[in-house]
Amino acid sequence: MRVRREVPGSPPASCVDQQDGPGFTFVIARADRGNFRLGLGTDIWPAPIASGQCAGPSLRDFERSLPSTTFRLSRLGRKGARLRLGGRSTFRSGPIVGEVVSTLAFRSHGARTEPFGDRRHPRRHPRRFLSVQLQYDLTTATGEASADFRAIQPPLCRVRDACGASGSERYAIASKHATLTMRGLAPTRSERIPRTRTAIRRVVRDGEFFGFTGLGRRAGETTGVFARDGQQECTDTRRHRGSPELIAFVSHGSRLAFTIGESQGVEAPGPDFLRTRCPGPTQAQVLGSSPMAEGHLTGLALVGGHLRWELRGAGAFSSGAYRGTRRGSFVVTLVRTGVRVRVIRSRGGL
Repeated sequence: MRVRREVPGSPPASCVDQQDGPGFTFVIARADRGNFRLGLGTDIWPAPIASGQCAGPSLRDFERSLPSTTFRLSRLGRKGARLRLGGRSTFRSGPIVGEVVSTLAFRSHGARTEPFGDRRHPRRHPRRFLSVQLQYDLTTATGEASADFRAIQPPLCRVRDACGASGSERYAIASKHATLTMRGLAPTRSERIPRTRTAIRRVVRDGEFFGFTGLGRRAGETTGVFARDGQQECTDTRRHRGSPELIAFVSHGSRLAFTIGESQGVEAPGPDFLRTRCPGPTQAQVLGSSPMAEGHLTGLALVGGHLRWELRGAGAFSSGAYRGTRRGSFVVTLVRTGVRVRVIRSRGGL
């Protein structure tokens, strides 16, 4: 990604940031009269087109301007068939106006049939498991995650067009529209279905519970501020289509752990909730392998019908062209609305 900055009274400057992602996927959907529509997938993380630490639009800002085409499935199955997704299309998002230019084309290698499944391994004998499913309504999810940052010294700050800059990124959420399903399994020798409280205790002790949910659609808002010495600030606010995931997990008598905005390695597995159209560090750079916030309860808290969690996070980061500090503080309350206890047979295992 290369972004060129031109401001009256200042010489032009460029920000260059390399984004390593999986690339685009193709999305095929039925059109009319036996035709299908081929387009580019946008639910890909990290995004194949992203400004990274540079200023600029996100993939969401111009996804409706991405190219697409229609075709017949029989044609795509023929070896050597070509589909073209070229063209030009303008877009406008907030203060940004731009154009998407595509020269994309691909050639089919034909269709083939492959067997499904793996027959190399013999079947295992089925085992019994005590299964417990807990359904919760999320009644409160409020809080914020934030980062304050400053550019590091040259030469990297010159590549990112960030020398002497500082700023902040703040994501705030207030949601009351989500559900959480906790699914638990533990090995058992009996076909007898125990009472709910007993079943939950057994799974907490001998097995594991796991559940995750988003915190509601369009539930959060991010505000970014970026300032260079002697120049006008860049400020931007944007609402997000989704929200960070709430993840809950307890295994073999351990404490019930829960996180918001889990990050796994260098690239975050979901949308970047800390970035705006202004320059600055990405969520993956701010969080590293840490979540926005985390907390713990005793595993036996699942026996009760109400859960209230206070999640917190804090730390320092230094990645890319920026270093700074991060903070996170959230409150989540859940009310149990349903329970299902049964004994199942499975050829798999915990």
